[in-house]
Amino acid sequence: TWLKLIVTLDGVLPEIQRELLVSPDLSMQNLYQQVLCPAFGWTSNFHSYAFRRVPRGKADNAAAVSDEECCWIGPKKSSALDSMFQPFYIGGDMANDKKIAIGQLFATTMDDGDSSEMTLQFVHDLGDWWTHTIVVSKYDDEAASAVPGSATVAHLVGGQSGCPPEDTGGITGYTMLMNRLAGKLPFQGAGDFLDPSNERWWTLLNSEYRSKSNAGPPFCSPLEFDLELARSKLEASIRSPTQKAGKESSNLIKTNHHTGVQSNGNL
Repeated sequence: TWLKLIVTLDGVLPEIQRELLVSPDLSMQNLYQQVLCPAFGWTSNFHSYAFRRVPRGKADNAAAVSDEECCWIGPKKSSALDSMFQPFYIGGDMANDKKIAIGQLFATTMDDGDSSEMTLQFVHDLGDWWTHTIVVSKYDDEAASAVPGSATVAHLVGGQSGCPPEDTGGITGYTMLMNRLAGKLPFQGAGDFLDPSNERWWTLLNSEYRSKSNAGPPFCSPLEFDLELARSKLEASIRSPTQKAGKESSNLIKTNHHTGVQSNGNL
């Protein structure tokens, strides 16, 4: 039995989306760390995160859901710097994602008679507040034969558009970055439009995209999605041991874009 997930990053065009098949037995913690992060392009065990179920009728406006209507689900503890925002945006406590499986949430939704689908709001990085809409439905058993035999708990069916770089200031910062690189917005403090013929353009690309922990290959387009590469990262993540919650600060990786050398630091 598989559940089908269509994950869409909210508020960004061109649309950034992934379609996945996952086991209903996956805990919400493993769904985030081992599946959503590698499939979408985010860095696992790097930022705080949270999920919540969106009631029927509010699927198109998750921001309108009150905390009284739906409980947030997330890590019991986190050492990520952005966890400081949890009391402001989410509240003091979240349900322990290690003890809740996605199949349990889906079954509860079906028991409530909502519909044949469940909608989740998923937030990656409580500081930048990258919010996603996840539509969950039961995968047709007849179509399940199309799932590769090597798939264990998750399979990436497809997707479109590349993931934004980490720590760019959310939708606002990412939009400004991409418009500056595309020559549609003047550089901050300069008042002029720059292109790849200018050294400052390369400085911006290297510092705000290539040096990020989730940056793609050096010469790829930030908007490009490589399905096979994403699938290989997903498979590697599934087969790797998970890290205990609360160890996020040990995963800060800085990349020197001149040498390609990575070094670890602390958040």
